[in-house]
Amino acid sequence: MNLYAVVSRWLQERQRCLATGDAATCDELYMVTAFLITQGGVYVYDVKNPSDVSAVLSKCGRVERVEYETCGSDYCTVYVMCGSATVVIERGVPGL
Repeated sequence: MNLYAVVSRWLQERQRCLATGDAATCDELYMVTAFLITQGGVYVYDVKNPSDVSAVLSKCGRVERVEYETCGSDYCTVYVMCGSATVVIERGVPGL
């Protein structure tokens, strides 16, 4: 799975929503958020483009495993396991 392709698709879905819907609804359905989970705490980042994911992953260390996209009724999530941290990238209502 290409993580950047998934994030790009999510961001494109948000752009399509904004073209026809209101921003609050589109943010609720399509906002993309990255959570960096470390021993020191949880850090939250807004993702506006795929390069934002690169910036978060650079804080994560070496990527060891990427779990496939899983979706619920109002969100989708990808987990990235690193040596000393985990990155959770979520589309939709943040629910970490």
